[in-house]
Amino acid sequence: MPDFSITGIHELFAGGRDRNHLSLTPVRRNNPGVTTFWDGNWLTVEVEVRGGIFSGRFQADLRADEFQDFQVQLQALRGATEGTATLESVESWVRLELTVDDQGRLHGDCEVRDDPSRGSRLRFGLSSDQVQLLDMLDGLAQILAAFPPVGNAEEEANAPFPTFDEPEPA
Repeated sequence: MPDFSITGIHELFAGGRDRNHLSLTPVRRNNPGVTTFWDGNWLTVEVEVRGGIFSGRFQADLRADEFQDFQVQLQALRGATEGTATLESVESWVRLELTVDDQGRLHGDCEVRDDPSRGSRLRFGLSSDQVQLLDMLDGLAQILAAFPPVGNAEEEANAPFPTFDEPEPA
C-alpha cells in the first residue's frame, strides 16, 4: 500500500476543459501506513470545478472506497442507454451524479462544498459522452492503483472491541 504522496496523472475528470467540469486528483493518504477500513481510506483530494462563470480549487477529504464504488457504477454505464452512477463523499464535499440517456450521452449533476460543515456550495450541470466515460474509467483505475482501498468494513464492524487489561490497584 503506498503511504506517500503520489505525483503523476491520476485524475477523475468529468465535463469539458473549456466548459463546466469537475476534476478530482488525490494527492496523498491522510493516515499513511494505517490499514484499517475506517481510518486508512481517507485521501486528500485536489478539487477543481467550473460551473458557469464560477470556478475554483480547494482540497477535500474523500475516501478510496468511494472512488471504487463509483468505478463499479460507471462500468455498468459502458455502452448503456440508461442508468445512473453517483459519486457521493460521506462528508458531503462532492456529489456527482451521471445519467446516461437513450443516445448514450452522459448528463451530470454536480455539487461541491468548500466546507461541508458550513454549507458554502456550488451546484451545476455538465455533459459528456461514452468516449469520456472510458477516460473517467481510466482515471479511476489510475487513482485506485495509486491509492487502493484498504481494510474490510464488514470484518472490522464484526470484530470484538479491544480491551485493555489494567493493573489491579495496590
